[in-house]
Amino acid sequence: MQQMGAAVDLQGSRAYQAARAGVEWGAYQMLTPAAAPPCSSTVLTFSGTTLRDFSTTVTCAVSTADELGTTANIYKIIAVACNQPACPSAAPAANYVERQLTITVSR
Repeated sequence: MQQMGAAVDLQGSRAYQAARAGVEWGAYQMLTPAAAPPCSSTVLTFSGTTLRDFSTTVTCAVSTADELGTTANIYKIIAVACNQPACPSAAPAANYVERQLTITVSR
């Protein structure tokens, strides 16, 4: 049981890193180009890395705010990482691990 608990802890850390990679990727997509692209959903995979067993679904929502006459776009980026082909899983296996991170960026 102790070894299984340690293995699940390790998978949880990997799921967190995969989710973090997802929100960082989403922030880069929204903040780097001259004109930010419309929000869309994307699935990231990590073949060739220690995160190869994970996939991350990245979604975003955009809203606007008026800041002293200047319109700012506010992006809410959500990344859900799990060790199943699709996140979140409708029928998770016994060793299913999932982490979700949300960030908000403004431009």
